[in-house]
Amino acid sequence: MIAIFAENLRNFGVTSSEEAQIHLVLGLEKLEKRTVAVSSIGTAAQYEIRMSVPYQFRNITAQDAGAMILSESPVAISTRVFDFETGTNLSKTQEENLLLSEMRHEIARYIIQESRRHVSGNQLNTNNSPSS
Repeated sequence: MIAIFAENLRNFGVTSSEEAQIHLVLGLEKLEKRTVAVSSIGTAAQYEIRMSVPYQFRNITAQDAGAMILSESPVAISTRVFDFETGTNLSKTQEENLLLSEMRHEIARYIIQESRRHVSGNQLNTNNSPSS
């Protein structure tokens, strides 16, 4: 997830700096998969994949060694539904991996857009430790 954030930050023209006053703290990615439809023989025909990532913006000032939390711990969510046919496991695994990558990019773009509400400059420090 961090590599995808770094790529999206570059695409948005945002730089990362240890001296940034606003820090983005990402929580752990959570992935849920559930069956939403079954075939006539009772096997899964469609799955829903739900990815979620909690995040926080923290304000770090030079005078204050602590961090003031600028946002509660919102969760960015992306959901996809895809068809599954028995016997096509390899292609479906590849399709699922592509969907997961798209979902990560979507979540990264969403959080970066949300950061514009909290960041006045062009510097954002990213940290991959879970939110506390």
